[in-house]
Amino acid sequence: MSLSGNLQKIIILSTACLFYCIVAPAADPGRWECELSGPGWALWLDHDAPWIDDEVFMPPVNVSRLPVNPPGCGWDLLPHVADKEIGVPGTVEEHFWGANGNPVGIAGDYRGVSWWSKTFSLDSSLRGKRVILRLDSVNLRA
Repeated sequence: MSLSGNLQKIIILSTACLFYCIVAPAADPGRWECELSGPGWALWLDHDAPWIDDEVFMPPVNVSRLPVNPPGCGWDLLPHVADKEIGVPGTVEEHFWGANGNPVGIAGDYRGVSWWSKTFSLDSSLRGKRVILRLDSVNLRA
């Protein structure tokens, strides 16, 4: 076999290995992923939500024991009350700087409850299965 034939086999083998290393981790059996970053999100400031005296839970936390605090408008109306259509990642302040009454300096930081929502469809193979949403980054309480 010639040197160019060996080189060709090495290139093909290397390409196959590289492809496997990129694709294999995403191909876990039973796993389905959906990227939710980007446009299509709605942001609503829930000025009437009680929050100031809420208990703060630090990790580790048994999620099943956390209280459920519904939006002030109720779950059914949440998709319809959005103040702004936005994309994520993002912050409340980039869309509502000064919403607490002071438009300048650090006092422009929003303090209160904001709801970030997005409608999306799950793969039909997930019906009846446990679904976990992984958020790469959230600020304060989520």
